[in-house]
Amino acid sequence: MVRELDARCIRSKRGRPIDRGALYKLLHNRIYRGEITHKGAVYPGAHEAIISP
Repeated sequence: MVRELDARCIRSKRGRPIDRGALYKLLHNRIYRGEITHKGAVYPGAHEAIISP
């Protein structure tokens, strides 16, 4: 996936290529998955996910 992003010239906000670490953080971010955490518990968010689980 990192190679695909690089081939499409998709960059981070700072203009750098997206590496494995940044991609991992993006894919595991609960907000992007449509979830929210509160006091250690995970709940469905009031917003739609922008990436699929």
